[in-house]
Amino acid sequence: MNKYLKIVVLALVGFAMSSCADEDLSPIITFDKAGKGAYIRLVDLKNDIFDLNDPSTTAFAFDAEFIDLENGALVNNYSINVEYEDNNADNGDNSVPVTQYLSFGKGDFGTSVNGKVGISISIGLSEVASALGLNLDDIKALDVFKFTGSVTLDDGQVFTAANSSSAVNGSAFQGWFNFNANVTCPVPTDRFTGTYTLEYVGTPPTLFGGKPYGDLPATVEVAAVSGSQTRRTFAGMTLLGDLGIGNGPMTQSFDLLCTATVGLESDGGLRCVDNIFISQGSSPVGAFNFDDDTEFTLNLELDVTNDCGAGAVPFTVKLTKQ
Repeated sequence: MNKYLKIVVLALVGFAMSSCADEDLSPIITFDKAGKGAYIRLVDLKNDIFDLNDPSTTAFAFDAEFIDLENGALVNNYSINVEYEDNNADNGDNSVPVTQYLSFGKGDFGTSVNGKVGISISIGLSEVASALGLNLDDIKALDVFKFTGSVTLDDGQVFTAANSSSAVNGSAFQGWFNFNANVTCPVPTDRFTGTYTLEYVGTPPTLFGGKPYGDLPATVEVAAVSGSQTRRTFAGMTLLGDLGIGNGPMTQSFDLLCTATVGLESDGGLRCVDNIFISQGSSPVGAFNFDDDTEFTLNLELDVTNDCGAGAVPFTVKLTKQ
C-alpha cells in the first residue's frame, strides 16, 4: 500500500469513530434517518442454549419488546424462520436450509416490563427438531439452530436485520432480529472466569499497520455473561490501539461450546463505512478443556465484514489464567 493511500484510509478510520447510544433514548433518532420503521429488542435472555444433558426438555427462551413510533402498537406480526447447521461430522450432514417456523400476531403480544408491546418466546429443542424432521439422537455438540426474525407493521411494511441500520442491529439498541441457539454443555459460572494474560499466538497480523488488539500481552478480566450458560467476555483492549486512533477499550465476547471456543461479533468502536467487527468469521474454532480453565485459545478475524475493503484479517490469541 502506498503511503498516500495508507494515510487516506487511516484518516477515514480515525474520523469515523462510532459512539455508544443511550438505550433509554427514543429509537425515533434512528427512524428519523431512515423513515418509519420497527424492530424487536431483547429485554431478558432467559436461556441461550440447547442443553445436550437434557435434550427432551431444554428450551431457548427470551423476553422481547417491539420498538416503533407508537411503542410497538404498529406491529401486526412477528415471524421466525430457522436453519439447522450440522457441524458434527460423526453422523454425516443433516443440515436443514432456512424454513418457516413460527408466526405471532397481535393476540400473542403482551406488555413488556418497559411498558411497550412485548412477547415471551420459548423454543424447545424437541419441538424445533420435530418441525425440521430431525431426531434428537442426530443432534450433537457444536450443531447450531440459526433463527431469523421479521416484523410486519399494520401497513404491510416488513423489517428484518437486512434492511435495518447497524445501530439497530448493534449493542446500543439491542436489536434481536437474528439469534443462534447452540447445542452444547452448560459451563459453571465459576469456571473460565477471573484474571487472565492475553497474548497473540505467533506474529500478530495488521490492518493498515495496526494490530487487532493493539500491543499485547495485557491483563484482562474474563467474566460470565448474565443469562448465558456458555458466554464469556473480556475487556481492556483498544482496536488498532498501536495506531493511536482508538475509541476506548473494546469488549470481546465468545462462547465455550463443550470442546470449542467460538468468537462472537464484537464492535471495536471504529469504522470505515459501517463498523469494524472482530468475530469468529471463517476461522476454525479454538480449543479448550472443559474441566481445565488454565488456558484456552480463540481464533478470530479482524474486520470480519470487510468494512474497510482490505479483507478479513485472521489472528489467534491465548488466554492464560494468572
